[in-house]
Amino acid sequence: MESPGDSLRQVLRNTLWNLGGQALTFLIQFATLPWIVHGVGVTAFGIWGLIGVLLSYFAFLDLSLRLAVVRFVSQGMARGDVAGVRQAVWSAVGLLGFQSLAGLVGVMLLTRPLFRSVFDIPADWYRVAAWVFWVRAVGFLLELMTGLFRAVPVALQRMDRVIRRTALLTLVQSVGLAGMAQLGWGLLRMAVWVLLLQVVSLGVFYRMAIRMIADLRSPTWDGATARSLLRFGGWSTVSYLVEPILLHTEKLFISRWAGVAQLTYYVVPYQLVTRLWSVTTGFSTALLPALSETDARRDQAAQQALTLQSIRIVSGVMAWPVALMVVFGRPLLTFWMGREFADRGTLPLQILAVGLWINVINWPVFALFQAKGRPDRPARYHLGEACVYVPLAYVSVRLLGLPGAALAWTLRMGIDSYLLLRGSVRAGFLPARELRSALIHPLVVTAFLAGLSLGALQAWGARPALVLPVTVGWLALGAYTFWARVLPSPIRFWTRWFEA
Repeated sequence: MESPGDSLRQVLRNTLWNLGGQALTFLIQFATLPWIVHGVGVTAFGIWGLIGVLLSYFAFLDLSLRLAVVRFVSQGMARGDVAGVRQAVWSAVGLLGFQSLAGLVGVMLLTRPLFRSVFDIPADWYRVAAWVFWVRAVGFLLELMTGLFRAVPVALQRMDRVIRRTALLTLVQSVGLAGMAQLGWGLLRMAVWVLLLQVVSLGVFYRMAIRMIADLRSPTWDGATARSLLRFGGWSTVSYLVEPILLHTEKLFISRWAGVAQLTYYVVPYQLVTRLWSVTTGFSTALLPALSETDARRDQAAQQALTLQSIRIVSGVMAWPVALMVVFGRPLLTFWMGREFADRGTLPLQILAVGLWINVINWPVFALFQAKGRPDRPARYHLGEACVYVPLAYVSVRLLGLPGAALAWTLRMGIDSYLLLRGSVRAGFLPARELRSALIHPLVVTAFLAGLSLGALQAWGARPALVLPVTVGWLALGAYTFWARVLPSPIRFWTRWFEA
């Protein structure tokens, strides 16, 4: 039987691969986004961003099948039930294929009322926007299908293979989009490029899945397995139905009352902040199969230890970029996107960064609910949050504009974290005292880094010669604090992270 330390080391190995790939992806998109925005123009990029938001509302078509496949494959392979794994994967593919066709029809029917009546797309942009919407919708549905085959190596905890291929595909896509924007090829050709890369991605991960589990070459369908998948994903689907409302409502209000061009000044800081979710996504992706295994063994002590350690690590790691964005938001945006973006986007960036840190502490808890087979609790919380968030976002955008949108989003993140953490204690999944302890250390690290950042900012303005030594000191002291106060002592040896 694995000890909690062994499980955490396995999670950390997979997470390090995740973070390496996500860091590369972030750097690629950080470098190419200005080329895309300035190449296509503010209005065109606003339409591109709006289409991305609208398509996110169709994420419910996944029916949480990706999470179900991870759980079923992880437990099935542990039991040696290869036939059951094959049934789970292909039954999920069949369900998603049917849903995708229905979703594509829905996209085509909604195009005119959305673009003509709701968001008032300029007449000279309507035809292009409609075609881009349809092409990107096909690519989006292929991406959902790809996620089912990507779930196989994730369930087998082979994140190294997943990340290598994902990073390469992202590099090709981002560089291609930047080049097309600079050449003036337009949004439609850019959408076709994204679609082609989605086709390639589907082929890559299908091939990876059948190499790992050869029996997957033979498609099959099992009604009982399909019903089991739907039962598991039922409440999770509620969460994913509500998630676009919780994440993007304020953007729709900005588009409606401030205009598509103004949305760009919000979407750019939003994408910069939420790109850091890759850290928590990396942890939760690696956590779910590990927590599922401990749940199958009914080892609650190991499950609790793994979850609490993950909370400490994720929230401690995220304190670094959040402190950086809050204190250095204006010079960062000025350097990256120009002074106009900095003037309009700095305050939203700072508010969104705070909301991000508040939110990341609950991601390991969300994975715990999934592993326990209790996705109903987060779904109920999300339904309640949506009832509060929609009117809150409406009032905030109308009164305060872009900063109001960021404030509403951040307040919602605080409500979400409180409900999930409190719910995990009341359900008996986590002990209250240990949970408080897991949260205190990252709070101390965050305060420490914020103080160092403020000192660095003052030195920057008063004595430019001190910028380099203060920055080096900020990194060194922050690294030591995280190493000594956040990271559990059994995991402080790099060699153990990479043990086979």
